[in-house]
Amino acid sequence: SGAQLFALLAALGVMGALGWVLYALGVRPFAGRPGMAWVMSTLGFGVILQSVGLAIWGPKPVVVPAPVGDAVLRVGNVGVRPQELLMLGVAVVVMVGFDRVMNRTMVGKAMRAVAANGNVASLMGINTNAVMIGAFVVSSALAGLSGFLLAPIAQASLFMGLTVGLKGFSGAMIGGLGNPRGCVIGGFLLGVFESLVNLWQAQWREVAVFVLVILVLAFRPTGLFGAKTVEKV
Repeated sequence: SGAQLFALLAALGVMGALGWVLYALGVRPFAGRPGMAWVMSTLGFGVILQSVGLAIWGPKPVVVPAPVGDAVLRVGNVGVRPQELLMLGVAVVVMVGFDRVMNRTMVGKAMRAVAANGNVASLMGINTNAVMIGAFVVSSALAGLSGFLLAPIAQASLFMGLTVGLKGFSGAMIGGLGNPRGCVIGGFLLGVFESLVNLWQAQWREVAVFVLVILVLAFRPTGLFGAKTVEKV
């Protein structure tokens, strides 16, 4: 509907703007400084936003109607919601699109260059500040898209992204943070593993997920598909 389309565009726009503000206030002033100052500043930025949201909307979750309906589709003995299929389809399109952009366009190559070595990229004529702003704006807008797709399933609240974000990061670590395609595979493997454990003993699902993460990192610190690093002494 028109209202849902407006909500989607608003989520993308507002979250993109917040990504810009986060970079300007929480990351750029601390870039290049030793320690974990920029990590703490981003965490503090999140706490501030959450506190403001609690003051405005309160902690109560809000039920959001699914844009594709709530009727459960049956495939054999398996039931699936149309919204879940929509999430899967959108995720695949976004991942394929970003893969092509990062590997086949000048913008993607510039972003990879800045990620590899910002100083060298700057010397080669790349506007590193613009690239980093773009990365934060796009990533934050994608978070808004994720919230829009997830809200009809998990209900909209200020805390809905915590568990999903933590598991997404866990999947990326399993696949390898330095390998985008590995992150995708790692997330898929983690989701399948979680579902299998849930069929067996639901109360052990969370424990099993993070035990898997610990085991993978113990034997493959760079992830299953991450490149091995050599430490020179």
